[in-house]
Amino acid sequence: MSQAMQLGFSVTGEFLTGHARARVREGAWDRALTFLTDSLDGMTPDLAISILDGSHDLVGDSDGTLSLQATDPAEPEIARYRARLAWQYAGYCVINDCWHTPHAYLANWPRSRAAAVLPSPDDAQLIEAARALGPNPALDHIEIVRTDPQRQPLAVFFTPADTPPLWLQGNLRRTPAAAFEHYRAERGLSDLTELGFDPETRREVDASDALRSRQDPRGSGLLARISAQVDAQRKLEDPDHVARLRRQIAEQADQGDGWMTLSLTTPPPGQTQAAVRVAKAPFLRWMLRNTEAWDRAPAWTPVAPRDLKMTGDDPCHTDWMLSAGLPLDGWYGEAGEDLRDSAFALAGRLLKSMTGRDAMVLSGSGRVAGPIRHDPTTVRDGDILVLRSADARYLDAVMRACGQGRGGVIVESGGALAHLVQVSRAQNIRIVRLDSARRRLPEGHTALIDCAAGSVRLDP
Repeated sequence: MSQAMQLGFSVTGEFLTGHARARVREGAWDRALTFLTDSLDGMTPDLAISILDGSHDLVGDSDGTLSLQATDPAEPEIARYRARLAWQYAGYCVINDCWHTPHAYLANWPRSRAAAVLPSPDDAQLIEAARALGPNPALDHIEIVRTDPQRQPLAVFFTPADTPPLWLQGNLRRTPAAAFEHYRAERGLSDLTELGFDPETRREVDASDALRSRQDPRGSGLLARISAQVDAQRKLEDPDHVARLRRQIAEQADQGDGWMTLSLTTPPPGQTQAAVRVAKAPFLRWMLRNTEAWDRAPAWTPVAPRDLKMTGDDPCHTDWMLSAGLPLDGWYGEAGEDLRDSAFALAGRLLKSMTGRDAMVLSGSGRVAGPIRHDPTTVRDGDILVLRSADARYLDAVMRACGQGRGGVIVESGGALAHLVQVSRAQNIRIVRLDSARRRLPEGHTALIDCAAGSVRLDP
C-alpha cells in the first residue's frame, strides 16, 4: 500500500527577483509580470512592476517572510540592469498605433537614385525613392531624418516590433526621428543594415535589384534572405572574393582597435604557425554581445553578411575568423575543439583585464555554493558541475544538479547562445564560464559562484 509523502520547500526573494528580471532581459517582460503576480499572494501588478523596473528587490523567503526593499539606483547591478533595458529598447516608437523599431537605413544614396531626388525638400519623394531599396516594402515605415543641413538626409526603415515593457512605454512615445536619434546614441549604427550597397562588395545596388525581394508572395522577404545567404556562401568559393573581405576587415582593424594574438595548440589548416593574428574589435564584440559586459564592446561595422556560416550567426564572429585566415567551417565539430577552447580562453583573459571579473556569467543570477563534481554521471542535486564545454549532451546532468534551484555549472568554453545555456536560462540556472576551470577547481572542494560579482571562489 503506497503512502503519500508531503514535501515542502521555499525559495529566496533573491532568486525570484533574479528570475523575473532575467525574463525581462530576454524580452519576455509580460511573462515576468505574470510570474510574480500569479506566484505570490498579495503581489499586485504595480508592486511587480516596481521589482521589474529595478526600484525594489524581493528579500526574505517564500515561507512567509518575503518583503520589498528599495534598491539603490547607484548600485552597479541595478545600474547595469537599467542600462541594458535602455539599450535593448532603444529606438522604439509608436507608428500608426503599433510599436516599431529601426532595422535599416540609407545614408549614401546610389547615384542612380540621387540624381533624381537630391537635393529635395520633399520627404514624400525621398521616401518613394528609398522604398525601392527597402527589404520589406509592405511592412516598413520609412522616415526621412535630417541630422546635418550640409549632408544628405537619412532614410530610416522601421519595422513592427513587440510591445515594450509597460514601465518604459511613456518614455518611448516619441517621433520616429527622435527614436532613431535615441537608437544611434545608445547603440550606434553597426547593428542596422546599411542599404544602397552590397554588404560584401560595397558596390552600389540599383533599385531594380532590390525589387526582386518583392517576389516573395508572403511579403516577408524570407525568400530574398535565403537567396542572399546562398549567394554569399557561394561567393566564399571564390578566393578573390574572400581576399576582398579580408582586406576590408584588415583596413577597418588598422584604422580602429588594431589586432591581437590568438594562440592555438596546433597550426590551423594551411598555416605553419599556431599563433594567428585576429582583428580585436570584432572579437570583442562577439565575445561580449550577449553578456552582462555588453556595453564594453568597441565599435565595429561588420564586413561579412549575417547568416553566412549558419542561420542567425554573428557577423562579428565571421569577421574575426576571416581576419585570422581561418576556415569558416573550422569552428564546428570535434575538429574545432582547439579553436573554440583557445578562443574562449583568450576571452576569459580579456574579460579579466577589462572588467576585473574572473568568470563570464552566461545564465542565472545570485550566489550558490556546493561540492565540486567533474563527472556528469555521478552528479547530485546541489553540486557545482565543472565541464569542459556547454555541450547539449550535458543537459540531463545539469538538471540533476540544478533542477531544484540549487547547484550551478562552470564551463571552460561555450557562449550565451549555446543550447545548454539557453535551456538553463529559462530556469535561472547559474552557468558561468571560467578559463581552465577543471584544473583550478578540483573535486573534493566547495565552490562559490557569485553571478553579481562575476567570480568563482574555491573553499577548502
